Amino acid sequence: MLQKIQKTEGLIDWTTNAENIIGKINGLYPVPGAFFISSGERYKILKAEISNGIGNPGQVLNDYLEIACGDNQSIKVTEIQRQGKRPQNIGEFMLGSRIRKGHQI
Repeated sequence: MLQKIQKTEGLIDWTTNAENIIGKINGLYPVPGAFFISSGERYKILKAEISNGIGNPGQVLNDYLEIACGDNQSIKVTEIQRQGKRPQNIGEFMLGSRIRKGHQI
């Protein structure tokens, strides 16, 4: 019998490479979903794409939620959902978000 995927398996490890993170986001969509925790809140990444920004793993590289990964690549989040809220595209999300460029996730 197959093991049920545990919610904790969705936690993103930013030190892994961008391809693995994208695989996790797509593979766990829509449930349980791939997520990160920032300031005690859970954020589920619904859609993202690989980009080529460079920074420390987990560092937010710009105000459009591009996040550095462990292989000198990054992912650009295009759709996100805050815990208990509806899904939002990244432009809408960033208007009301406290996650900004330079933030470490």
